[in-house]
Amino acid sequence: MFKVLAFLAAIPCTGYADTVTGNDLHSACTANGEIKDLQFGYCIGYIGGAFEGIKFGAGAVMFQAMPESSTTEVDQASNAMLGFCIPENVERGQIVDVTMKYLEENPQSRHESARGLLFQALQSAFPC
Repeated sequence: MFKVLAFLAAIPCTGYADTVTGNDLHSACTANGEIKDLQFGYCIGYIGGAFEGIKFGAGAVMFQAMPESSTTEVDQASNAMLGFCIPENVERGQIVDVTMKYLEENPQSRHESARGLLFQALQSAFPC
């Protein structure tokens, strides 16, 4: 029970006006100590969820803009709009790795939104 409470206390708390920063995400992704596994779970969960949210949001817009198009056409248009084209065979762990690498290589930007930094990492690693 203590580990769970310690984990919950260590997770960045985001209110209405707050956002998870690159520093928050970097800390979770590189955590050591007793709650390392829980923090890393937060790390991969955040990155996976943010990635899916970005893709879903772009897809929803494109489905509305292109109602007669196929799913493949909508996905291609979404990729063009987002500025990254991730090959189908890329695994979720690679998305995490790319994001973590970007956070490590850009410490000057880690105070910014983690979601925005994820977006930049994907554009850098998987340009269209």
